[in-house]
Parts: sequence; structure tokens; C-alpha cells
Amino acid sequence: MADNDLSSLAAALLDGFETGSSRGQRTKIQIIEKAAEVFATSGFHGTSMRAVARACNIDHSTLLHHFKSKESLLISVLRWRDVTGGTEALEGDVLDSVTTERIADGVARLVVSNSERPELTRLFSIMTAEAGSEDHPAREYLRARQAQMVEAWSGVIEVSDESSRGESPDFNSHELAAMFVALWDGLQMYDALSPGDVDVSSILRRVSRYLFSTAPGTSTSNED
Repeated sequence: MADNDLSSLAAALLDGFETGSSRGQRTKIQIIEKAAEVFATSGFHGTSMRAVARACNIDHSTLLHHFKSKESLLISVLRWRDVTGGTEALEGDVLDSVTTERIADGVARLVVSNSERPELTRLFSIMTAEAGSEDHPAREYLRARQAQMVEAWSGVIEVSDESSRGESPDFNSHELAAMFVALWDGLQMYDALSPGDVDVSSILRRVSRYLFSTAPGTSTSNED
């Protein structure tokens, strides 16, 4: 199951950031962190390399020495967001002992980590939505990332300990509505990157039957 190990995935994403001198690595990371703020504010098309250089307080030529194009800088920013968030969410080899509680704890840590880097989280959301356009420079990276993450989480689910799964959680009507809206929006972005990979209509139909049958005051029906 090594290909589905989330820690292996994080290591693969990190590849490329550990090349060059220590000083060069630090400079690249500093550029990436500043570039994330600029991209998140102005979007990809509204951002210039000169604007990034000014935000980093470096010469335009220095920026081009580390990143040859705006496209390569954007991909590096997205990869860095995945690496810094994902590695903090993991504790050792996830597949050593996969339980529902460990998965839930890891997800919670990742949410907290993302909230501490709002500019990166905002950038990722913006780029994912924009990458529905076939000519977007981040489209191929995000499509590959999406496929990797689906494969990785599928592997975690397959080896998880079924005996550790508890009862279905209780959610109030507001939480259920929020989840449904977020899932609908998210699945539409997913389909924009990977058209036809999953049946969005079928998923939403089944999820809505489950969510709204568990809502307070809602009766359960098996009728279509």
C-alpha cells in the first residue's frame, strides 16, 4: 500500500524544495510565502513577477533566477501549501494503525494548520475554481493532485479498522445545510478538473437523502 501512504505522498510533493544550497532554499521559501499572499490578493492573471519581486523586496532578476516564469512560481506555491499543511497533519506512518479516530484527528489538525495560513488556503480555493478552465496554468498540477489525493484517501479507507467506526454523528439542521452546500460546490469544482470521473448528480442525490433524513424533524422514506 506504499503508493497510497499519505506520508509518501507528502515526501513526493516535497521533492524539489530540498535542492540547492541552504541559503538558496531559504530564499525560495521566502519568495513562495510572499508570492502566495500576492496571488491570493490579485489572482494569477492580476499578478506580475515584478509585483512579486517588490513584495519580496528583491530584484526582478533575483526572482527570475529562482523561478523562470510566473507559471512555475504558482505551481511551487501550490505544492508548498500541500507540503506544509499535509506534513503537519501526519503523525508517523498513517497506515501503521489506521482507525477512524486517527483519521479524524489528522483531518482536524490539517484544518487548524490551514486556518493558520489563510493566504495559502484562500489561494488554493481560488486556483482550484479558476483551474476549471482548460488553459489555466495550474490545471494539470491540480488535476494530478486531485487524483493522488483520491487514491491516497481511498487507500486509507480500505485499510482502516472497521471495528473503530462509531455511531453516525448527530448534526443540527444548520450544520447539515452547510455541509450540503459545501459538498455541492466542491463536487462541481472536482468535476471541472476531472469531468466525468464521478457522477455528481448521483452522489448529491444519495447524500441529500442521507443528510436530510437525519435532520431534526425530517421523516425517513425509501421512496424515490
